[in-house]
Amino acid sequence: MTTARKTFERGNRVRLSDDGRDQHPVLAIANPRGIIVGFGRRRGWIVRVLIDGSLLARPFAARLWEIDPEYAIGKESVDGRG
Repeated sequence: MTTARKTFERGNRVRLSDDGRDQHPVLAIANPRGIIVGFGRRRGWIVRVLIDGSLLARPFAARLWEIDPEYAIGKESVDGRG
């Protein structure tokens, strides 16, 4: 299993992947999008996602998320670091 840091950077806009929709059908109804705000310390496949409209970031398995193609033009991050 690859580490989340190889796939994502802090500030990346993400959306629920197909695996995420299968594993979290209730969450999939809302079609959530969010921002990667951190990574798991011990388990490298964990990402902390701040879902749009939420006040707290939640930990998820990285495979449940994918880069949002609407924001992935040039692989730019929200914070402008690119």
